[in-house]
Amino acid sequence: MSSLPDGRYALRGYFFFACFRYARFFGKEKTSHSRGALCGIIIPYIIETKLIIQKIDNNRSMKKIISIISFIVLFSCKEKKEYQLQIIVKNKTNHTLTFKLFPKQEYMSGELYDFSEIGSGHRNTEFQLEANAEMELFIVDELNVEPHTLTQKVFDSIYVTSIYNHHLIKFSPQSVYGYSENLYTENSNWTLEHRNYDLPTNFQKSHVESSDYIFCVFEDKFIK
Repeated sequence: MSSLPDGRYALRGYFFFACFRYARFFGKEKTSHSRGALCGIIIPYIIETKLIIQKIDNNRSMKKIISIISFIVLFSCKEKKEYQLQIIVKNKTNHTLTFKLFPKQEYMSGELYDFSEIGSGHRNTEFQLEANAEMELFIVDELNVEPHTLTQKVFDSIYVTSIYNHHLIKFSPQSVYGYSENLYTENSNWTLEHRNYDLPTNFQKSHVESSDYIFCVFEDKFIK
């Protein structure tokens, strides 16, 4: 049973008991002084009782509001599933490589470039990768695009430099320099991996299934 109705009945019982008690007093002492004393005692009881009942009602309303808010938050916190495709470069040499990207003008924002068509995000056009490290170059929600086609769409060219021996690689749609294959061409060696990511947001957990195309840079494919 609910405790709120019981509390209200207890207050009413308390109030009527007070009235009965002082009504007996009023019956014995029928003077104006006794009637004044009775009013001075009962009226505060009436006011206090009304205030307590009102407070209980307000608490009930507040509990309803809290329940509604809790329901909305719990409903919003459910997992959301999304799909994406990424093109990624990975350093498979034994030393650090520097990558210099040359995005098309429409992807540039100052000296940064927009690396995702999902939401917004900007990144430096130059970065370093240590041995076995990788970096996504671009992210889309179109799952049927080929990695070399997406590379051609976003980047005019990509340069790679070895910090160890200063070997320079230049990738472009027309040609490649310093490497045995060109990541811009259809027969380039992109490896597909399906990965799952959990990306937390303010009120929900976003589960992402990603098709990751990875182009690995190997030292034995360097051409001097």
